[in-house]
Amino acid sequence: MKYGYWAEFRKDNTMLVVAVALAALVGVVFAAPGATVIYDTGRFGGGGITREQNGKISAAGPLTNLLLCIPFAGLLLYGGVSPNLTGNVATLIGMVGLQVNTMIAAFNMLPVSVLDGRKVLAWNPVVFAILIIAAFGALLLSFYPNLL
Repeated sequence: MKYGYWAEFRKDNTMLVVAVALAALVGVVFAAPGATVIYDTGRFGGGGITREQNGKISAAGPLTNLLLCIPFAGLLLYGGVSPNLTGNVATLIGMVGLQVNTMIAAFNMLPVSVLDGRKVLAWNPVVFAILIIAAFGALLLSFYPNLL
């Protein structure tokens, strides 16, 4: 909104069918039933979005997911990290929140198709490298919580 654009998630029925079919037939849950679309509100004359603006807007999502990992990691540590991760509500909420947010960040930073990674890479390869390394590093750590 800072740049005069509106962003919203738009479902794509084809991708929804693919996600459901993969889950039913193969047992793999891969849910990407749409994408975030950015619209020009005309606030700045409707000149079109720049590569920098598109990159910054696209980086905001994965960055938010990575920032959300902080309180979930705190909950995980507060609840106590044990080898089996059972019995403690704080540990369970921390683990699930950490893994969901790292998976979303890592997936969205892939530099393909309509995903955020492609737009961030087109804008700034250094920012892209930092975000994708952070996302996949956090994802790896989320599967080995004893390393926290």
